[in-house]
Amino acid sequence: MRNIFVFLIIVSYTQVFACDGCNISTGIVNSDPVNYFSFRHRNSYYSGEEIPFMRHTGNGGQLSEEYFRYDIIAKYFFAKKLYIQSIVSINQTDVNSLDINRKVSGFADPILFLGYQSFTIYKKWQFNYNLFGGFDLGLGEYNSSLHQEYSPGSKTSDVMVGSELMARFLNWGMISKLNYKKGFENKYGYQFGQVINTSIHSGYYHERGDLMYVPLVGFSFESNFIDYNNDKSVRYSSSNVLFADLGMNIMFSKKLILGGKYQITVFKDVPGWSKLKLDAFELEISYILGE
Repeated sequence: MRNIFVFLIIVSYTQVFACDGCNISTGIVNSDPVNYFSFRHRNSYYSGEEIPFMRHTGNGGQLSEEYFRYDIIAKYFFAKKLYIQSIVSINQTDVNSLDINRKVSGFADPILFLGYQSFTIYKKWQFNYNLFGGFDLGLGEYNSSLHQEYSPGSKTSDVMVGSELMARFLNWGMISKLNYKKGFENKYGYQFGQVINTSIHSGYYHERGDLMYVPLVGFSFESNFIDYNNDKSVRYSSSNVLFADLGMNIMFSKKLILGGKYQITVFKDVPGWSKLKLDAFELEISYILGE
């Protein structure tokens, strides 16, 4: 039961952002030593007014950008505390204004992680910790028809590292995550910016027979550094956003988990917009393999 609880909290609170899966899951799945397979969908919607001479049209006015991401995630322990994890994704971006109506979609760069995971019990407390690192393979579809920034793939192998710490006391759990991605210049001279993502969430689990549900609340911060094109900075390609997160995980028969969260913008610094409304949500279904 202890392992299932930790898994549940992690399935629902690893947010995904431009870091292409640095956080891996929607919640508490990833902080416990279990093999699992999951499918996740993330949607982010930006709407408002762009400032004149932003790269889309140059005219300013109404603009909306909607980002869709579909991930297939698998995690397998090949030793007691060592695991390998993979993420295969499809990205889609829709950009709409008075002058443009474009869509860019395709396979993103596949991601491979190697990680170390363990736990310590101290009196009534349990601490789970997870350290991982890896890279994307740079095999995604590179489509710069709208702008390189919106391309599903990067055509370069980027480095990613991350850490997770979870503390549990009785039915309460708290999880903190920190992730970093370093992008490199591709053969076209474009370099996607570095990404830092951190979050902290708390959850309380309830159990009734074969049903377990865990409401979660917390905050997540996503920072995307500026991109470079042939060593020149790309205007308006950076952003900093702080979200308040509300979520729920539901587990059936200790095998199947449904998770979701809604993100409310608390603070945003997104250059290029004179007015901006930002919403995001995430849904995930996971299946635990083995006993």
